[in-house]
Amino acid sequence: MSTKGIHPIEGALIGSHKRFAVVVSKVHPAVTDALLRGALDFLAHHGVAHDDILVIKVPGAWEIP
Repeated sequence: MSTKGIHPIEGALIGSHKRFAVVVSKVHPAVTDALLRGALDFLAHHGVAHDDILVIKVPGAWEIP
């Protein structure tokens, strides 16, 4: 398949001046804490300020929409 004439659109991973919420389950903290750390590291790496991140911990997976 030829890609001639196709112009891809790529988003920029710039998180500054944006606010984020991260919802994480309290079940299996060995797993979910590591996932939370990874999400927070990713956001920080892309310029999201610490004060612009809200972490919401819920009892289990049913509470995560």
